[in-house]
Amino acid sequence: MRNFQLNSTLGTQFNENDFYDRATALHPLVGFLIAGGLGVVYVWHRRLQFASILHAGARRENLLTMLGLEISWWIAPVIALAFLCSVIFCVVTKPFEGVYMLLGLRTILPAVAGFYCGALLYCGMIRERQLFKLFKNR
Repeated sequence: MRNFQLNSTLGTQFNENDFYDRATALHPLVGFLIAGGLGVVYVWHRRLQFASILHAGARRENLLTMLGLEISWWIAPVIALAFLCSVIFCVVTKPFEGVYMLLGLRTILPAVAGFYCGALLYCGMIRERQLFKLFKNR
């Protein structure tokens, strides 16, 4: 990866390969992976609670739905705040550069998807038979 500029008044022409080799090309993937790890950690701290919910007779589908709605409840304000910061940054820059807003969303949205994937996949791996071991080791 290297730094480059795309100012055509300075004699540089746009090259598609330079776009894919830019320094920020991996931001969506890195955001997805880091947020996915945070989703796993989030569920890992609550695995005793989830195992006891399964022991009480709840179906796994209901548990995953509950977790998905719970994540949506507190992650929606985070998305709104991140989008607001992106919009404020776009308004402050002169002239208005809406591309910064899109670049911000290119990292925010994969991170949200990564958190959902990490949390729901790890929650799906929790079994009721782990309850005694989790309770004993808490």
